Amino acid sequence: MAGFTFKDTVSLTTVAIRVKDRDKMIAFYKDLVGFHLQGEENALAIMGIAKTKREDLWLEESPRANDYAGETKRLKQLSLHIGHLLELADLFERFTNAKYPKMKVNFLEKSVHLYIDDPEENRLDIYTEIEEPLTTVEQLREKSSGKYPSLSEQTSFDHIALHVSDKKEEEKFLSTALGFQTKTDVYTLTLDNRFLGISLQEKAEKALLVSADDITGLEVVKLKITSDDLRALEESLNRAEKTFYIDSKKTILAVNDPAGVQWWYSIK
Repeated sequence: MAGFTFKDTVSLTTVAIRVKDRDKMIAFYKDLVGFHLQGEENALAIMGIAKTKREDLWLEESPRANDYAGETKRLKQLSLHIGHLLELADLFERFTNAKYPKMKVNFLEKSVHLYIDDPEENRLDIYTEIEEPLTTVEQLREKSSGKYPSLSEQTSFDHIALHVSDKKEEEKFLSTALGFQTKTDVYTLTLDNRFLGISLQEKAEKALLVSADDITGLEVVKLKITSDDLRALEESLNRAEKTFYIDSKKTILAVNDPAGVQWWYSIK
């Protein structure tokens, strides 16, 4: 099968996480990270940026799902890019004041990263670029002004690191079926004004073989594409004899990758 590529722009709309305790997770992502609770529908909490209608994050409660606490699950790390250093400093201050225990700070030459495990062990890399070097948490806290009590419109998810049981199989699916391009061990998809990166680490763990419906953690990645690209994606998956769902009006297509992540495409 030849590699599939999108001809038009692609937009990342939503990352969905299956959770056991929705209220606890809402409190974490709303009060500490700074997402806005856009609404709730049955078991689903819809979160995004306060000034927009974006649905950046879905939290789907499933009390019967196994959390496999302490074990390796498909999500290794989810990167959230913050638009401003001052915004990251305010976010760091919220976590510091809450005495949140599962946080580490990494100062690089051109960026600052907060590595934070949410209450259900999903690792977040919350980061921003810097123009002048920072080396201590004291310097970072000095940048906090309280101007950013919530996330700004410049915030976006831009990288997903996955644990997979078969790296070669996942790489082949990303590149041939989902339009990702290889770049220094990271598979990238060009979005409207940025990139979505996927990196892979092979692990032999039983939790990686569990259906996304039966385990907490990363469940769905949603994107919007043009109707022409959706038809081309349908044709590509048919040629590859891949199982997928497409609605009768051909406006929504869903397919599972070998790692068990569900990719949902809808037309713009």
